[in-house]
Amino acid sequence: MAEKYGVVPDRFTKEWWEYFWMYYKWHTIATVFVIIFVAVTIVQCVTKEKFDLTVNCMGQISYSQECLDKAENVCNQYSSDADGNGEVNVFFQQLTITGAAGSEEMDYAVQTKHDMELGNDGSFVFIYDENETQNQLQRDHTAQTYLDVRDWIDGDIDEERLVKTNDGTPIAVKLTASSPLAESGIKTEGLALCVRQNYTDDDFNALSQQSAIELANALIK
Repeated sequence: MAEKYGVVPDRFTKEWWEYFWMYYKWHTIATVFVIIFVAVTIVQCVTKEKFDLTVNCMGQISYSQECLDKAENVCNQYSSDADGNGEVNVFFQQLTITGAAGSEEMDYAVQTKHDMELGNDGSFVFIYDENETQNQLQRDHTAQTYLDVRDWIDGDIDEERLVKTNDGTPIAVKLTASSPLAESGIKTEGLALCVRQNYTDDDFNALSQQSAIELANALIK
């Protein structure tokens, strides 16, 4: 909390508003941002377009809309029609963490969005930068959140590319520069890919997770 100097003016007077803005400007801006972010997220959850699969890319990374559109086109090539509407529709979503001092509330809002995605229908592929990969390893129940890589990988892979929990369970695969994502301008150096567990028993999520596994195997090549 900001240190206060002098006498606090009476509430809601002109002097009080000037005092409030001086000491609480950035707190207010950050709070408004978080409220708007959460509100927009809720609206998107209610009204959002139905996707066969959502790919989440999280960390101190930022891509242009053109790059994201290209990434979606690449992912569409390796995914399946989970909702049975005759077309493949993948959403490539970036969740950018700034890590900057003074942006803690904004980063918290992004983290909240990420945690919501861990339970959303069709949201099964998670790609993290090195810092966020380590954050995931330090969270509780990581091995219960993501599939064991050995349960979804097709073929053999270099052990050095596996990201493992403290008990040795591989939950992620490091991407390479040759990943199809590189075609869309996604810099894959330092990124690792996880496939989320399916907590439901409905057909859509089962098919979406299977699509996620097909895509994951293509992206780690």
